[in-house]
Amino acid sequence: MVRNIIVIVGILFVSAYPASGFPEMKGNHLDAMQLRDNCLQAEGTSGDLVCLLYIAGVLDGIATANFSSQSMSAPYAPICAPEKKPLRYYADIVKSYMQTNKEDLNVSASIFIWLAMKGSFPCDDGAGIPK
Repeated sequence: MVRNIIVIVGILFVSAYPASGFPEMKGNHLDAMQLRDNCLQAEGTSGDLVCLLYIAGVLDGIATANFSSQSMSAPYAPICAPEKKPLRYYADIVKSYMQTNKEDLNVSASIFIWLAMKGSFPCDDGAGIPK
């Protein structure tokens, strides 16, 4: 219940964020450099909220792709992450990946997040089975 309220408040906050305050988004998505700029802002700021919500959206997209591809022999984007962790846990992983993999900052933010999760939570054979 509390998580739902936080997500709704976050969505309302981001939708109320003035358009001129957003960085220019090519193709209606953030690139990894823009995500980094938001994620490195202080906790509780609008940039921090953009960071958290963008990561949440990508993680939901990965989960949806995996769920919808269950009829295939392997998940679409196998990541064997622990369940029931707070969103901040995953944001910290993305931020850490930003510091150690600067060469990957030239991709879209969603691909960057996937790379961070895949690097942190690989599966043994790509079939979605944890190591």
